[in-house]
Amino acid sequence: MSLNLFLARRHVPTWIRRRKLDELLRLTARAFEVAPPAVKGVPFEDALLKFAEFSRDLSTRLFEGTEGNIPGVGGRSWSAQEREAKVRSRLFVEAYRFGQEIRDELGVFTPKDVMEAARILYRGLDIDFQGDVGGGIVVRACYFSRFYDPRICRLMSSVDEGVLAGLAGGGRLEFTARLTEGSDCCRACFSFPEAVL
Repeated sequence: MSLNLFLARRHVPTWIRRRKLDELLRLTARAFEVAPPAVKGVPFEDALLKFAEFSRDLSTRLFEGTEGNIPGVGGRSWSAQEREAKVRSRLFVEAYRFGQEIRDELGVFTPKDVMEAARILYRGLDIDFQGDVGGGIVVRACYFSRFYDPRICRLMSSVDEGVLAGLAGGGRLEFTARLTEGSDCCRACFSFPEAVL
């Protein structure tokens, strides 16, 4: 385990949590090709709420077909599946880059490191993430489950897929249960790439 990852396990200052939240806001805005909401000077808890509402509202407009002012999605007659696939792909790509940055910053090398880095990141977003070296993941509480319906949760999970793949340098995340679908927790499995096994 790297020194940076060891130190992050013990404490992540609020200013770093805030910087990462701001990056999540920006990557989500880029995926939908809109401007991010203004959160400068806003307390962390309020910015987290703003992010939850921002991502929920953009997703709702996408599904309802009222995304005319989402430049990268509007402008032509996309089918519902095309609209969703386009945003899902961009969310994944943006989140993959974000995960790579965290991987480099913290010195993530092994499956154990990947799960520890993910736990630290998600803890900073009020998500109770637990992952093991076999790829098993359990989320017992998630801040966003109060804001997302099942469809929005599935779309925004593209961020989770990208972050974990970025942290691991590849791999695939698959959910088998979700809080937003009435389960008592989210369950997922992450398949690590051969390079980190």
